[in-house]
Amino acid sequence: MTRIPLAILQCLLLWMLALGSSGVYAQEFQFQAPAAVADAATPALMRDLALRVLPVYKEADSARYLANLSALQMVAGDYPAA
Repeated sequence: MTRIPLAILQCLLLWMLALGSSGVYAQEFQFQAPAAVADAATPALMRDLALRVLPVYKEADSARYLANLSALQMVAGDYPAA
């Protein structure tokens, strides 16, 4: 089995969150994406974004909420909570 780099996994998790979330509530998070996924700054940028999204994240569908919450917690580095 191939191992997926953490930065790519973090990007995929946040993209899943963004694409799967409902359009009911939107907020600006001032995120400047790195030029490439393999950029050395990607993990820190994704962690910072996840930490800012976590306190305000809402979702009416409980299954989707828990899946996305877990993804955000993993990207934020809070593995025990995830």
